Amino acid sequence: MAVDIRPDSPTFTRWVGVELTADNRRMLYVPPGCAQGYQTLAAETEMFYQVSAFYVPQAARGIRHDDPAFGIRWPLEVRNLSRCDASWPSLVIREPSAVSVCPERPQGSPPARRRNSNEARLPDHPRTDGMQQG
Repeated sequence: MAVDIRPDSPTFTRWVGVELTADNRRMLYVPPGCAQGYQTLAAETEMFYQVSAFYVPQAARGIRHDDPAFGIRWPLEVRNLSRCDASWPSLVIREPSAVSVCPERPQGSPPARRRNSNEARLPDHPRTDGMQQG
């Protein structure tokens, strides 16, 4: 799932969800200024992602997976959130320095490689048979 959080964008707060599987071999590009998230739909899912810069814990930012500003329709009930992901605020336009950093991500933590069952990260992606937009 990707959601546009660029205040000056004509698609501000709109989201798109794509089901990514080993069989369909799809990928999702999330442009700068947009947030990404995912929800695993099967047990023992491995998810890999690439980013445009090295991981810097102090730069980690997030917003709630259930923020009403987006109205994201998750395919499964969101059950397993990390403490950090559960603590993100709703979308509020503010200076980047005013956003708190998750204390759960210590400096030097490696990039994410997840192996979880029905875990959601915010904002996370809904299951679709193609594409779903909100």
